[in-house]
Amino acid sequence: MSLSAREYLIRLQTSPNDISPNEKLVFLRIFDDHHRSSEEIRLELSKTLQEFSIQVTERLTENIQRLKLHSNTFEKHNRIFLRWIQLVDRNTKQIFCFPVNDYLPSSIGDALELTQVQQGRACHEETGSYDVRVRTGHQGFLGIKSTMKANVFLKLYDIHDRSSDVIHLKQSKVSQQPFRSNQTDRFEVNIDNPLDTLKKVELWHDGEKETQFHCEILQIIDENNGKTYCFQIKEYLHGNVKLILTNYDQRRCLDDKKHDTYSIASSLSNQLRTNETLFKIRTRVGHKGLFSFGMGGTNANVYIRLHDGENITDEILLDKSLTHNNPFEAGHTDVFEIVVPNTIQSPDRIEIFHNGRKHDGLYLKWLEIMNLKTLERKCFPVHRLLDWNEGDKKTHVMLTNFIIDESCEENEYREHHLHDQYKTEYLIRTKTSPNQPLNATDSHANIYLKIYNDKNKHTEDMLLSNSKHQTNPFQPGKIDQFHVGSSHLMDDAIDKIELWHDNQSNFDWLCQWIEIKNKRTGNIKCFGVNRILSQKAIGGMTKVVLTMHSHHPCEKIEHELTNLYDQTQIIKGQENISSKKENFIKKYNIKVKTGNEKLSETTNDVLIRLYDEQNQQSEDIPLVQTVNNAIPFRKHTIDEFQVESSKNLSNLRKIHLWYPNDKHQKWIIEWIQIDDTNLHRLYCFPVNKPFDSHGNIKHVILSEFTINEPCSDQRSTTEFKRTYHVETKTGKRGFLGLLPTGTNANVFIRIHDKHKHVSEVIELDKSLNHKNKFERGQIDEFDIGSIQPLDGIDKLEIWHNSTGISHDWFVDYVSLMDNQTNEEACFFIGKYLNKENGGIEEKHLILQKQ
Repeated sequence: MSLSAREYLIRLQTSPNDISPNEKLVFLRIFDDHHRSSEEIRLELSKTLQEFSIQVTERLTENIQRLKLHSNTFEKHNRIFLRWIQLVDRNTKQIFCFPVNDYLPSSIGDALELTQVQQGRACHEETGSYDVRVRTGHQGFLGIKSTMKANVFLKLYDIHDRSSDVIHLKQSKVSQQPFRSNQTDRFEVNIDNPLDTLKKVELWHDGEKETQFHCEILQIIDENNGKTYCFQIKEYLHGNVKLILTNYDQRRCLDDKKHDTYSIASSLSNQLRTNETLFKIRTRVGHKGLFSFGMGGTNANVYIRLHDGENITDEILLDKSLTHNNPFEAGHTDVFEIVVPNTIQSPDRIEIFHNGRKHDGLYLKWLEIMNLKTLERKCFPVHRLLDWNEGDKKTHVMLTNFIIDESCEENEYREHHLHDQYKTEYLIRTKTSPNQPLNATDSHANIYLKIYNDKNKHTEDMLLSNSKHQTNPFQPGKIDQFHVGSSHLMDDAIDKIELWHDNQSNFDWLCQWIEIKNKRTGNIKCFGVNRILSQKAIGGMTKVVLTMHSHHPCEKIEHELTNLYDQTQIIKGQENISSKKENFIKKYNIKVKTGNEKLSETTNDVLIRLYDEQNQQSEDIPLVQTVNNAIPFRKHTIDEFQVESSKNLSNLRKIHLWYPNDKHQKWIIEWIQIDDTNLHRLYCFPVNKPFDSHGNIKHVILSEFTINEPCSDQRSTTEFKRTYHVETKTGKRGFLGLLPTGTNANVFIRIHDKHKHVSEVIELDKSLNHKNKFERGQIDEFDIGSIQPLDGIDKLEIWHNSTGISHDWFVDYVSLMDNQTNEEACFFIGKYLNKENGGIEEKHLILQKQ
């Protein structure tokens, strides 16, 4: 082993967007194969590809094991995207290439660590190559080969907000004079740095204002990965007015074959009055429908209303899609342009509804709106069917949650990859006090959260960034929402949390409360804070340890949070101290079995109160957040609740269960099981009676119970890792639908998840709603479970064993719903399960999720 001070030639390549007049610094630390570290090396960036000659004073071996890097940029839009970094040891001539392709963090604690190294091989400068084709429409008088007398330009943006330089579409491979009337031109475009999947394209020309360029279609093919982007434009471009294109098809639309024609796009931007605002609306219709064969789309008229504070627009009909002749078909992304009064600039709520009947469908995945003047964009996730509203006879949804300056496709992509990356995911909401001090415009802090369970296992430091509701988070009186995750598998028992920021000089944050929701279980913990985190505060506190919490949403108990705050512990700087024992003394695990009869389920709020042998009673405990199901108290399900009480009760003597409201619903309960986890005592209370919130039975007091004997049906929930609700529809065939389509055979399924894991063989045995299952024209329902820990529903494998007098089975569809995640999947079949079509023991039918 040779130790010496080393001299390196360092080369690195960044994205061209990252270089600006402001100074940008990268800080580097080098580690050898004996974990020795160099001092921190400062690199000043001024261009995309740069070289530095540096000398390290620390003595290192000749082998570089890893690097750590961070930058000095805090703003999201100003971050540095590093493609690769290369080090050459000037003494040994060894080359070390570290691929990066990631943004550099702005904090030492969050430094990007690089361990993948290509030794003896130089990093290469990357280039991007695109095939660009433009179809010019009918131009000039009579459209007789009219020539475009201006230069046409293009700029590409990818999903990481990186962009190309301005591209001049100059030399057509088809004609010496590009952009002539009814002509398709082809251009070969090369850029210095390759881009990822394209998100948007800017197109414009430099002609006079009255010069018009009639562009019908723009097609871009990425030569590096073969991805195709086809933009149906059908619009006139005026001089120096940029057309921003975000919606595209992934199929080629400009080859040698004749191209399709679409309806002419709107040119509303040229007709606006001074008191009007132009918005672009994008909607995505999903594939959905257990009973609707429209698969999520609708032929009804769809309307929206925009809300901006107290200002509301009239009903606006979304009827002229710029991308499809028939809007709101399943799987389609439609684009609309609407003009509204200029009192609407940044909508914070959107109503969307249609005038169809209840079963006309419309399963909307998301709605995106962009102000074409300010270019502010908001994505409103929906992911639901529009509800039936008996008042105005229109399906109606009010959208209130949105993401700012992120396209809906980006949000879907990011959420999908976060799910793959993390083992435990949380939804974090914080409220900044209305009395928050104003910070200087140049002040900034990274705010971090760490979660501990009752065994002192904890997450890594999780950065609260990319607020879902605010462009600038942590503003006075505002609620921010963050999606964070941990690479550790955490349980639901949160014992304490740490909350802090890293600005030790000029940043103040007065946090009112923080709410943590486990995405897997849906359980909520609310911590009251009500302290200012600042070096200028008394004692100079920037970190808080919180142990007192409630299982209610913070907004519902804001007036009670001072009780939780009294037990808060503040610590100075990054110093850790032990926390006090939690306020809640008793913990219970409660399971409730809802009956199997029709109309046996409820959507009412349910409360329970516990009484012990000394007649002490607990507080009123709401049964709202289940551990195992997305929606509680559905027919023939067992719901599990983890609850806490501040009363130190002894052995239970009775329980009191009731509705707090007057919603007219019946609810049939078979039994309630309560597990006192502190005393290790199990109680089973048989019920087998209906609740009627509109009748005489709104309260039930139960005093008969067994001890340490589980209630019946316990086996199904302890064995199964996943439970499902299955629905099958047997079709009708022949004249008047009288041909035999049912079966007496035994039907079996296997469920395939998205990671290619497969359940055991599951028989659809006992129909919940019919004595004789699989009869002609009949819908049957089943509750099933799997002992495999499946993740999602991707495919369904189905077959029958061909027994009985009539065994060929004509199936319209089979639908599944995961009771834990509420994910639904519908598999349309529309044929007999037999030897020819598949669906028998010798030839299973495997169906892809639609």
